[in-house]
Amino acid sequence: MIRRLLTVLIVTLLGLGFTGISAQAGMLPGDVVVQVQNGQSVMIYAQPSLTAPQVGVLASNTRFLWRGALQQSEGRNWMPIITSAGVSGWISPNNEVISTAYFGRVSPGMQLSAAARVPQPISLYPNPGFSSVPLTTLPSNSPFTVTEGPAEADYYRWWKVRAGNFEGWLSDAGYGIQVDRTLSVYNHPVCDGVDITRYGVPGWDSSLSTLEAAVRAPEQIVCLASTNLRGDKKTPIVVVLSRIEMTNNTQPVDTLRVFEPHEGSWVLIMQQQSEPFARTLDVSVFDFEGTGKPFLIWNVVRDGTGSVLLPNIYQYLEGGALISVFSGEAYKGGMQWYLGGLTLVEPDYLPDEPNCCASGIHRTGFIWANGAFTKVFDEVSAAPYALQSRLAGRG
Repeated sequence: MIRRLLTVLIVTLLGLGFTGISAQAGMLPGDVVVQVQNGQSVMIYAQPSLTAPQVGVLASNTRFLWRGALQQSEGRNWMPIITSAGVSGWISPNNEVISTAYFGRVSPGMQLSAAARVPQPISLYPNPGFSSVPLTTLPSNSPFTVTEGPAEADYYRWWKVRAGNFEGWLSDAGYGIQVDRTLSVYNHPVCDGVDITRYGVPGWDSSLSTLEAAVRAPEQIVCLASTNLRGDKKTPIVVVLSRIEMTNNTQPVDTLRVFEPHEGSWVLIMQQQSEPFARTLDVSVFDFEGTGKPFLIWNVVRDGTGSVLLPNIYQYLEGGALISVFSGEAYKGGMQWYLGGLTLVEPDYLPDEPNCCASGIHRTGFIWANGAFTKVFDEVSAAPYALQSRLAGRG
C-alpha cells in the first residue's frame, strides 16, 4: 500500500517547476513549501515529542515551510516547520499525510483578463489569504474573469476575479482551473509565469516587425512578454518563447529570444535553444535581489522517462548583455525560488526502490550574493509524503 501511494510523491516531483515566493515568506536555503493532504490534519508540537505542548494544528490543504533537517525522536522522524502566520514547531505525521506543494505555480493561461472556470467548488475571499471569512463559494464549473493579481498569501498564489454579482480573491494551486480565454497581445499569448502587474512595461508595439522577422516558419511563437529586466520601470525588454514542432524534416526544439530597444530599433541581446525534444516548463521573471530589477528564469524539461529539469537563470547587465548566472539539473525534480536564493528538489532512492517510488528527497540550496549563486545547503532525507519510511539504518 505504501509503495503504491508513494507514486504520488514522484508525480509531485515531476511537476514541481516552482515559481517565486515573496520576501514576506522568509524562506531560507533548503526550505520547501509543504501541504497537508485534503481531508487530513497535523498537530504542531513545541518540541520533537508527542508529549511536548501542542502549539497549533495544520488543517486540510494548509501550506507551510519545512525548515530543513529532520530529527529522530521516539522512533519517528520529525520536521521543523513554520506556518504562514509565523507559528513554528515540530510535526511528525504518518506517511501519505503531507507532500511538497506547488506554491506560485500558475494554471496554464491564467493572467489578467483571462476568462476561466473552476473545476470544483472554491471560496472567494475579500482579500488574498484564508484569514478572512469567505464572501461566497463558487459552484463547480462557475465562469469568472480575472480582474487583478497575482498576489501571494499563505503560500498560495491569488487572483481577484469577477463571477456574476461577486468579486473576490481565489487561490490558484497551479492546476485544475480551466482557462477558456487567456490574455493575448497582437494575437500572441502572454507567458503565464511573467507577473505583468509587477514587472510588465508598456511601449513595445514597435518591436512586432522585428519579432516577425526573427521568428519565421516553421517556428511559432508560444508566448511573449514585455518585462522590466533593466529595472528602470520604463524600458521594455521583450522576451519571446518560440517552438518548432517535430516533422519529417525537423526535430522539436524551443528557442528563447530577448530583444531590447536601441536608438529607435530593436536589438536581439540573447538567443538560446533547448536540447532537441526538450520542452519549456515555464518562463518567469523574479527579483532575487529585492531591488525591483528582476532576473529571467527559463525552466526546460529534457525528454525521456527521467524528465530532467534544466533550470536556467539570466541577469541583465548595463550595456545590453543578458548573462547566464545559474544552470543545473534535477532528475524528476523542480525548483523553488525566493528573495535571495533558490532550492533544487529531486527524489532520492534507496537501493531497493524502483524508479517510480522514492522514499527520499534531495534538497540543494543556493543563495545569491556578490553577483553569483553559491551552494550553501545539500541534504538527503525522508520525503514529506513518506516521512516515516526512512529511519535509522535506512536513510
